Amino acid sequence: MTPENSTRWSASDSFEFNWLAAKGGNGGKPSGTPGGGNGGSDPAPQVGSYTSGTPDGETDHFNIQLNFLGDGWTVEAMNAFAATADFLSRLITVGLPDDDGIDDLVIDVTMTSIDSIGGTIGQGRPTAVRTSDGSSPDGLPVSGEIFIDVNDVGSLLAQNTLDDLALHEILHVMGFGTLWEVPGVRDWLSDPVFVPNLETRNPNDGETLKTYTGGALSPEGTAPLVETEGSLGHWQEAAYGDELMTTVFNPLGNYLSQMTLDAMADLGYAIDDQVGAELALSIDLIANYTAEDFAFA
Repeated sequence: MTPENSTRWSASDSFEFNWLAAKGGNGGKPSGTPGGGNGGSDPAPQVGSYTSGTPDGETDHFNIQLNFLGDGWTVEAMNAFAATADFLSRLITVGLPDDDGIDDLVIDVTMTSIDSIGGTIGQGRPTAVRTSDGSSPDGLPVSGEIFIDVNDVGSLLAQNTLDDLALHEILHVMGFGTLWEVPGVRDWLSDPVFVPNLETRNPNDGETLKTYTGGALSPEGTAPLVETEGSLGHWQEAAYGDELMTTVFNPLGNYLSQMTLDAMADLGYAIDDQVGAELALSIDLIANYTAEDFAFA
């Protein structure tokens, strides 16, 4: 994702969801990504972890385990990601089936140098998805990876928008823009949900595939407009401006639209629209928490 007023960055095809890698597990990082090249390199050291979703013995919460890797992490930076994970555990009302002992999603978040200040400030994608039969990767993500440019973290913290970036990248890990073209996603879930708002649809049907990938002409107001050039898997910047899931990041603030909530529901997540509406004007997750709220391992 690129910040406004900087060189526009287009996500390389190699950083989109890798179907073959998912079939074989996490594997090495694809070329074109930090740590990539010839199948990946030694992983960065883990400096902490956090799991969202408070267990109460009654509700199957949606839990996200964040593993913080690399140099440059501060308590403030980890707080921004922890607050974002906690928001998502409130936004999503039902957990997913455990997969190989994982409940519900594990994300490695690596602080690294991607480029200089500006340019690419973050990248995120799923690395493995659930299976319906033990071998076919046809469900929602069970693991993913995010890379954050250490060169930009200080300014994002100063502008209180690192949580905006965290939410943008975690949604990519969860499938926004990265699983729209993957066959079979959510077919195995019971009672697939049709979400009529703003004409978003189940990404399994052919019409939606066109809508989400920009293959159909969609007059504004009748269907979501997605980028057809450059950084695919995002809402169109020219149409939606500072909406969180467009291609260009506003370092001074973004908002989360009902359209994005509907797109996540289309993928198969049980979404509480009232929780999502808390971010309809601006995103300031970290303001709701203090360092004492988080128990980092």
